[in-house]
Amino acid sequence: MKIASTDAPQLRHIVDVDGLLIGIEPATVSTTMLQALAGVGGDLFQLFGEREVALGRCQAIPLREDEILYFRSRKVTVTSKAGWHHRLAA
Repeated sequence: MKIASTDAPQLRHIVDVDGLLIGIEPATVSTTMLQALAGVGGDLFQLFGEREVALGRCQAIPLREDEILYFRSRKVTVTSKAGWHHRLAA
């Protein structure tokens, strides 16, 4: 059995973006960085139970070691030549 090196950075915070768990070391992350790590674009929303709260671009989000924060992205897709349609990312 191979044991992981203790020299590896410790990821103290965990976030969930569209079902993807991401480990983050810093105590604060920006929405831009979160989108880049998750590989998503569009608007980003933080989930609090059944409620979604829209986050601003480049907004700083404080992280805590004792909780997982949940986020969802809204991707913009073209549904017809007539206009744009927003859908909740899976």
